[in-house]
This record gives sequence, C-alpha cells and structure tokens, in this order.
Amino acid sequence: MANNKEQLENEHPLADTNGRMTVDLADITDVDYPYLSVDYKDGDLAILTDILQIPEFTSLKMGINVLLFCLQGKLQFEVNGRQIVVHERELAIVQSNVTIGNFMISPDFRCCIACMSDRLVKGQLRGYISIWNRALYVNNNNIFKIPEDQPIEQTEHFYELVNYYLTRPRKRFGKEVIASLIRCFLLDICELIEEQSPEMATSGHSQGDQLFNRFLQLLSETEVKRQTVEAYAEKLYVSPKYLSAVCKKASGKSAMQWINEYVMEDIRYYLKETPLTIKEIATKLGFPNLSFFGKYTKRSIGMSPKEFRNQRNKL
Repeated sequence: MANNKEQLENEHPLADTNGRMTVDLADITDVDYPYLSVDYKDGDLAILTDILQIPEFTSLKMGINVLLFCLQGKLQFEVNGRQIVVHERELAIVQSNVTIGNFMISPDFRCCIACMSDRLVKGQLRGYISIWNRALYVNNNNIFKIPEDQPIEQTEHFYELVNYYLTRPRKRFGKEVIASLIRCFLLDICELIEEQSPEMATSGHSQGDQLFNRFLQLLSETEVKRQTVEAYAEKLYVSPKYLSAVCKKASGKSAMQWINEYVMEDIRYYLKETPLTIKEIATKLGFPNLSFFGKYTKRSIGMSPKEFRNQRNKL
C-alpha cells in the first residue's frame, strides 16, 4: 500500500485522496493496467483473461458491472463492506455503483472476467433486467455456483468464443453475432440467478426492498418511461421523496437516475435495432417534439439521434 496520499496519486492518477479508485470502462479502455490481462476492450465491454495482481488501493468505486468466473483457487473481497468469497466453479457478479476492496487472492487463482456497462446489460436483457436488479440490488446476491453437470471448461470456452468474435476482423454481421453472444451469455446467467435465488419469489424483504423491486418492474413494463418521479410514486402509492430515498438506499441511484437510464436504453434500442424514423421514435417514447428529443439524447449520450444511428450503422 502507498505510504502517503501524494505517492498514491502520482502512481495511480485515478485514485482519490482517500486511496479509492473509480473504475469504469473508459478507464479500462484508456489506461494500461499492469495488474490486468485485457484481451478486448471498448466503450461497453472488456474481456479479461486473468487478474495478474490485485491493485493496492483501499477501495475501488465500480462504475461498471463485473462478472468473474473463478476457474481455480479463491478470491476474497468486500462489496460495500460485506465480505464476499469466490471459490472454484463460482460466478461473482459485482454490480455498478458499489465500492469493493480488501482483496485477498490465493496463489493458484485463475479466472475469466467480463466487464460490462450498464447500458450493455440493460440493452441485452431488456424485459429480463428485473431478474438482474432484484438479485443484486434487492437480495444482495453476488455469488452463484456453476452447476456440477456443466464442465468448467465450457465457461472458459465461452469466453474464448466471445473473445474470438470480438477480436477478429469485422465481418458483415459481426455486430449482430457479438450482440447475440452477449445476450445468450447474460440470459444464461439470469437463469442461473433464478435457479439459485428462491428468495426472489418470496416476500421476506423489507418494505423498502419490495418497493424498489416494484418500481423497477413498473419501469420495465411501462412503454412511455419518460415520466416524473411523482407519476411513478403515485402508481406505487408512496410519496416521491420516499421513493427516491428507497432507490438511493437500495442501489446508490435516485429514482430519476433510474428513469433516465431506462429511457435512454429505449432510445438506444429503437435507434439501433428498428427501422422507425427518429420522429416516430420520439412520439413512441412520449417526447413532445423532435427538438426536445434531440436535446435529451444529445445531453445523455453526447450526440444527436441521427449521429448515434449513423455511428451504430457504421460498426
């Protein structure tokens, strides 16, 4: 561990003065990490073959979702102060907006890691995102066992397959193939989550957890998601202030942040995956006019709807 804050900041410019480092996919893309073996990286996804060395930080503030399959050995760390131990044949999922730290790693540890942005996870899971959110944000489940009838090599081969399509020269349907693989990967994990989380079907959570779960479900099922917190709170029979406080406590995000994320995921989906005109998309998603829709999209993703659609079509 660095002996003083100045040394830590000089050696690791992404670390704050408390020794905490914020990590997102832009960092993995732009920064060379001596402790990670990175096979592939872009703005939404990074595939890592192993952790070569755990960085010496007090904690890491995660701006990404991390899916770690332990192939051998053991890894121990804390998620928001809660101890997590990952053994061989286990999957650890660390959701975004949490803090991890206090790492301990066995000498024989081997793993495969996928780092995904929130927009990639939401975009591929879409109607099934509530399974992911309930497990990670409501039930605080982070560890899932790989079934005994599934060879450990199968998981490793899947990473290799994804990595092959990601790194090979771009083909005509390359984007669609990669999206299908990632969706298959995430749906398989959701199935694993449901099989190993029987408590998801029970009502044994606090009232706040149940409310957060109902809010996410309502967001998923609502076609026109761009509504006020007050509108959602009214449908859930609670005050807007209470709904926001519950969301913040459960996930680290406010109710408005969740609404905006779901709205933006719909925008990305319709611009990228459908032949609808930009005007038709704006109308479908409840925007009053094209100008407002354009400004909203520009503010959220840094480009106009037309620019985003054209960029995606070039990939």
